[in-house]
Amino acid sequence: MTDGLMPGTRQEWPGGHRAAVALLAAVDGPVAANAHESLDTGIDYAATGMQRLLGLLEDLDTRITTCWTETAMNSLPQLVRAVADAGHEVAATFHSTGPAPLQPNLLAALQRVSGQPVLGAMTGPQEPDIPALDWIIDGSGGDFPSLIGGTSVSPTVQVPVSPYWNDRTWLHPDHPLPPSSLLEAWSASLADVRTESSLMTIVIHPHIIMRPGFSATFIRFLDEIIASGDVWLTRLDTLANWWTEQHANSR
Repeated sequence: MTDGLMPGTRQEWPGGHRAAVALLAAVDGPVAANAHESLDTGIDYAATGMQRLLGLLEDLDTRITTCWTETAMNSLPQLVRAVADAGHEVAATFHSTGPAPLQPNLLAALQRVSGQPVLGAMTGPQEPDIPALDWIIDGSGGDFPSLIGGTSVSPTVQVPVSPYWNDRTWLHPDHPLPPSSLLEAWSASLADVRTESSLMTIVIHPHIIMRPGFSATFIRFLDEIIASGDVWLTRLDTLANWWTEQHANSR
């Protein structure tokens, strides 16, 4: 593994931006009965929430990354295509309990349904048999991406995440906190990220954060990002390509 930057190094982002924010919407569907996982409370709102999110992003002229489980893709194929047609990235989510031989098939199926290459994935921390990708989120933390695997010319970008930048931490239906607590934490994080010129990877779930009452809080945070004028709000494939161009030669 190669870190793109040494601690304390100031990163220069594209277009003179002061910091970067990568926004990822994780879309899930009902889990098969034999998967031995409980159904996420309120998951039946996923399609409605994703449609509301698409409208919001279109109004803001913003494009993001979306990650789909196999059940979500099978349940909502037309929505997968609508997301791709709107200019958003389509990527995969692999459940750690899923059978490994099916995982490459999910990438191919998503590519067929979306009509675009599938270049990235969210996985468990020790997920087996994942093919080479442009980027991956595997639960690793940090302030900047890292280059792992692949070749010196085409490595995989490991994108860091934080449990505090995940809407489940604050708004999960089984233990919700006031939406104001999410906004306060994310706003404070954004201020620090801008000060340190680092990356903030935000993971949202449309069936949670796009419900009436919660979506207004999320809109306020997006408005804050845009109003700053110095934050690069980007898709993960764009981030990975740029990071590789900047740092592959330093491996």
